Amino acid sequence: GLADTADGFWGGHDKQRKLDIMRDSTMGTYGVLALVICLSLRIALIIALLEVTDGPAAALLLLAAASVSRGAILQPWLQLPAARDAISNNTDNTDSHGKLTAGLSARYGSPDRQTLIYAMIAALPAMFILFQFAGLLATCVALVGLQAGVFLVKRTSMRHIGGHTGDTLGATQQISELGLLLGLVWTM
Repeated sequence: GLADTADGFWGGHDKQRKLDIMRDSTMGTYGVLALVICLSLRIALIIALLEVTDGPAAALLLLAAASVSRGAILQPWLQLPAARDAISNNTDNTDSHGKLTAGLSARYGSPDRQTLIYAMIAALPAMFILFQFAGLLATCVALVGLQAGVFLVKRTSMRHIGGHTGDTLGATQQISELGLLLGLVWTM
């Protein structure tokens, strides 16, 4: 999702071309660059986390960060419109190549209230781990970092394609997790 989002946003000149690039499974220069940068940053943050805490605590904090960042996907999914139409003019919703014209997020709609409640309940153990091993201040700063990542992807998605796609939801998870880890490392 992150690579496709980077390729589409910076490889296309208009909304439709960006969405077409994002749908294409081949990886372009911007996608590779985004993955290299994010992987490098993730490695640096893990090393820094290991310098400020022991191995088991770092492992639990990484697990918690991954869990909480996956819950962050719900924000753009609920708050932004789908960038691709859920229903196309084509009666079978396929293009000339047989691919569905609407993406998964457009076809399945936004999560309902019950799903949101379940997601918040599922995040509680991860939040407890963050608080237990990082402390209140680091947890709060980490959550600010997570929200900054969500905000960045939401704003960029609206500017480039006018909403969300499955790829931008995946990019939200990756960027918000990096923001959370950056917040942890910065304050621990």
